[in-house]
Amino acid sequence: MLHNKLQEMVQKKSTYLDVYSSCNAEVNSVTSPLTAPLRQTDRHLEIFGMQQTPDGLDYLLKVTRSILVTCDNSILNLYSMHYDPGASSDLEECELHECHKMEIVFSVYAEELKNLRNVHACNLKRLVTFCTRYCTSSFSSLERMHLEYCPRLEQMVPHGIKLPCLQTIDIMFCYNLKTIFNYEDSNDIISYQLPGLQRIRLQELPLLQHFDYNNTTIVAPMWKELHIRGCWSLRRLPRLQDQLKMVKVSGERSWWNKLQWDSPSHCKSYEPKLPPAFASFDKRVELLVSKAS
Repeated sequence: MLHNKLQEMVQKKSTYLDVYSSCNAEVNSVTSPLTAPLRQTDRHLEIFGMQQTPDGLDYLLKVTRSILVTCDNSILNLYSMHYDPGASSDLEECELHECHKMEIVFSVYAEELKNLRNVHACNLKRLVTFCTRYCTSSFSSLERMHLEYCPRLEQMVPHGIKLPCLQTIDIMFCYNLKTIFNYEDSNDIISYQLPGLQRIRLQELPLLQHFDYNNTTIVAPMWKELHIRGCWSLRRLPRLQDQLKMVKVSGERSWWNKLQWDSPSHCKSYEPKLPPAFASFDKRVELLVSKAS
């Protein structure tokens, strides 16, 4: 809307063109498009409105390169294949909408998903986790993860999963999520490697308290943006190591002021890009109504 308004004002040579241009530049410098659209490949599969799992689905998933599943009430998890050291999947793009029986997206060993690049899951009412906790390898090609309106989601990435190519993480309206990286069963993790990470967007996650349970140091030298809205339980941002530039943080001013820091260097890893004070939400504000004399 802001972009369209700016174009209209350019044509009309509006008096307030400089103000809209400044606002537009500020917004674009902190935020990016929510998610990349599904790229349909030459081997594309679409499933719509299924009430029972179709025969031969496991075989189709092994040869499919892009898949779109919508309004499905039969699939419990996208992959349920048994571990086979020689097996692999060609899947690159995955988009799921309104698959209300799905509790886990992937329940296979990650070696089988080495080509996966983009995952978008929206409105999965029973989803508990992105992948099974027993995955111990890597999603070696995964670049984008987008989860939205998954009210029972408890965790995103369990201990042992490696994401060397991950660039963006978007998690929105997942009201039960308490942590993103789950390390609660491990005491030997020193740092978590996210060498390709560039942007994280978190919105309306009221129970989110940690990026990880053990407050593990994250190595993400390319990380540029952190966009947060409605995550009032989050009190601590992760410690960073080998950071090339400060991470720009867009969030509520009152949320930023309540963050806890381990050290000055921890705080200096982040650069706040906050709304002006007069436009910020204040829980303590009182509305006074004067009576007419």
